[in-house]
Amino acid sequence: KDTITVQNKQLYKQSTNAKFYLKGIAFPDPPPSTPYNAQGWIDMLHQLHNLQTPYNAVRIYRMDPKTDYSEFFNEAAKLGVYVMVPLTSAQGKGVINRDAASPKKCYTRSLFRYGKSCIRNYIHYPNVIAGLI
Repeated sequence: KDTITVQNKQLYKQSTNAKFYLKGIAFPDPPPSTPYNAQGWIDMLHQLHNLQTPYNAVRIYRMDPKTDYSEFFNEAAKLGVYVMVPLTSAQGKGVINRDAASPKKCYTRSLFRYGKSCIRNYIHYPNVIAGLI
């Protein structure tokens, strides 16, 4: 697919320099104790695609940076779907302390390291369009 670039506050398709509009949809979050199931995630992508809903991106709220999601990312790319990945987690070192009084305590070094590990794991997929906190 086309490479998306950022110019000022806008997204553009690199090949045509036309504005690119991200139309995202939240990807259904599996129950917390459920392990990643590549085929289940791919089936969900196809269900969304078959609805003919006008979207070109999915936001995922929970991923484990140690898990291989290559089958999912590759299938999403085949369908023309960009992926917004989480850089935080619901537990462990990647949790934002929302009760902290200052940004230093809210966004800790361990959270930063967790976010970096997420970026390292996902950045090589060409359809990852954003990492979200």
